[in-house]
Amino acid sequence: MNKLYKKQNRIFMCICFGILLLSLLSMVVRFGVRNILMWRMGVSSDNKLVKTVFFDNVAGNGELVEPNIHIWHDQFVVNSMKFDKLIGWETPLSPLDWTRIIKLKNGYLSYIQPKLADEEIDDIADHIADFKSFLDDEEIPFYFMNVGSKVCKTDNQLSEYEAKFEHTNENGDALISGLNKRGVSTIDMRDEMFAAGFDWYKCYYITDHHWTNKTALWAAGRIAEILNEKEGFSFDLTKFKEESYNFTEYDNILLGGQGRIVTLVNVEPEPFTVIEPKFETDLTYDLVSENRLYSGPYKDSILDEEAFNDILNFKGTDYMYLPDAYHSTHINNYPHHRMINNLKSSNPDKKILMLQDSFCWYLTSYLALDVGEVDIIYPTEFEGSIREYIAKTKPDLVILSCNQKQINPIEYDNPKSYFYLN
Repeated sequence: MNKLYKKQNRIFMCICFGILLLSLLSMVVRFGVRNILMWRMGVSSDNKLVKTVFFDNVAGNGELVEPNIHIWHDQFVVNSMKFDKLIGWETPLSPLDWTRIIKLKNGYLSYIQPKLADEEIDDIADHIADFKSFLDDEEIPFYFMNVGSKVCKTDNQLSEYEAKFEHTNENGDALISGLNKRGVSTIDMRDEMFAAGFDWYKCYYITDHHWTNKTALWAAGRIAEILNEKEGFSFDLTKFKEESYNFTEYDNILLGGQGRIVTLVNVEPEPFTVIEPKFETDLTYDLVSENRLYSGPYKDSILDEEAFNDILNFKGTDYMYLPDAYHSTHINNYPHHRMINNLKSSNPDKKILMLQDSFCWYLTSYLALDVGEVDIIYPTEFEGSIREYIAKTKPDLVILSCNQKQINPIEYDNPKSYFYLN
């Protein structure tokens, strides 16, 4: 009996050793193919050898997603989430970790955000006020726009425990207050949304931190109203009404960035609406920093039909690793890009400079439909001086927009910090 036990033990150990050896060998091979053939020698991801080596990283559309040196990494992640769910541990990270995803009481996913110290808020406000002074010298109107965040300040849907760690709205309130004290004109879209009587959470995606593109259309119209009232613009407000657009809703095709983190084990894809103008449009979308452009009607110059069609054919883990429906547009957080209206608009000679993040991708595309040009800079990626660029190009208006997740201390060793505004 003892001999049989020893024999079985040796066989089991040999099997385990063999699996470990094969795993290590596969890691070496995959590391070499990824780092040497692909990254250094430039071998295409469509190469047969590459796809064979990374067989488990090929999506349903035949595209190779980010190659991982660990075989079946994605499946292990999903199975790990299944185990977490089985034991009731659906959000396994510490609340002190600001990258953690939390599930609100209503099922929406969100981030948590640490509360900034008063001196950190004052530092950001001072930088923005100094930027405003520069624009005053250039005789260019300036607005700071807070687009808010998913957690509603009057109905946070947080557990008592998680409320101790989530402070996006406190940071937003403090920054708006600091800017108002310094004479900076502000637009707080949270207040605008409350005034409009919206159902707050329906303005956001369930699995993504962005507001919906339908909300962005309304927000563009509200900005147009403000600029008409205060800055002498002449926007045709009918171009921001829902009846001027076609809305096509697709069920269960969007798994946003937050949903990808908790995986399909914990959430399902949600609906996404494609919005296209009914009226005639002709834009040139110039990706200045990428050295390419798109021209034509809105559906060609702004929307990415090829990417969207890929999404319609997603299967399984494709939702977790390929660009989601919110990204089915040519727009991205490029360092510098602009939208030029090739048709006669209500503001043909006006140019707006937007300093923005991904919350405003769709907003600016709607605003561009009735103004001469919308110039767009993503502050954390822009090369060179924003102030020098403004002095050279002389926009008619500058808007600094951010969602409250962007409200973080300025990094002085990083000239591309969002609020550095050099």
